[in-house]
Amino acid sequence: MGLLFIMTACKNKEGSNPDEKNKNSMNVYSVQVARPEMKKINHYISATGTANPDQEVEIKTTVSGVIDKIYVEEGDYVNAGQSLADINLKKFQLVVEQSRASLGQAKAAYENANLELERKKTLLDKKAISQGMFDGVKTQYEAMKAAYEMAQVGIKNSDMIYDDARLKTPISGYIKRREKDAGEYVDAMMDNLLFVIIKTDPIRIRFSLPEKYTGMVKKGYKFTASFNYIQDKSFDGVVTIVPPSVDQATRTVTIEGQIRNASSIIKSGAFAEIKLNLDGGQKSLTIPSNALLSEQGEKYIYKIVKGKALRTKVIIGAENGDYVEILSGISLDDQIITDGKSGIYDGATVEAQKAK
Repeated sequence: MGLLFIMTACKNKEGSNPDEKNKNSMNVYSVQVARPEMKKINHYISATGTANPDQEVEIKTTVSGVIDKIYVEEGDYVNAGQSLADINLKKFQLVVEQSRASLGQAKAAYENANLELERKKTLLDKKAISQGMFDGVKTQYEAMKAAYEMAQVGIKNSDMIYDDARLKTPISGYIKRREKDAGEYVDAMMDNLLFVIIKTDPIRIRFSLPEKYTGMVKKGYKFTASFNYIQDKSFDGVVTIVPPSVDQATRTVTIEGQIRNASSIIKSGAFAEIKLNLDGGQKSLTIPSNALLSEQGEKYIYKIVKGKALRTKVIIGAENGDYVEILSGISLDDQIITDGKSGIYDGATVEAQKAK
């Protein structure tokens, strides 16, 4: 009702009654003023998103055979390098033992050939044997050397296959899915998926924003996320990925951020309500909220210029409690009328008083 009175009074004073306006122009209005200030105003936008694991890894076998044993169940937490399952382990252990035996034989043959080559070289130097005999021994030595090197490769290969048969996880995380049971046969070429493991610390949050916000969001901006199943608690996050393009079908941009999740309370796939801070820590020009007036959708204030009240249109940004952001219309040097505006009109004589 107070605002309606001011608007009506202004209309009457600026209407068809010049005598009334001249009479009022003799009045001096006592007002309180304030200077605009640079303050940090929080620009928040809301969005919805989904929690996603930091990593999701499919664990597949590279060896075929019957699963001897499975060590984990769905929901279990595993550390990188931990055993998940054994596949036909006895068979591959025999392969390793055979490779080691072959390596031992090849090594002994190589060492004997090397000794024989050294003896024949001594005899050749003394011209006790022919060059042809020496060349034959050298050829035999080179063959034994190659066989030994092949045996070394063989043992490395069999050790690697044996390690693959003892299936291990490359990352730490939770078993999301277990695809096989002990006793089942797995084919390394066809049906080789055994586990899916997810890492949930940090948790990734993906949410979409309208196209108009594309240029406003930057890496490092802060946000909070809340979840329906976690009562009375929100989680701080930071924007990590801002894509360079907009989805043409939806005219949105998908932002990604991270939240620390050491306790694993945030579950992958959970629905998230996002509150994104768009200011990036910047300060904005602000005035007290009680200085702002409105008429027919237009925002304006009164400032003092040479002892007179000057009605000034302003464009506002974010509102933050007792302060409102001003995007255009005033400067830091202006004196803005905060209290005592009742009855004031454009051009009224005013006298600034100290704020109580």
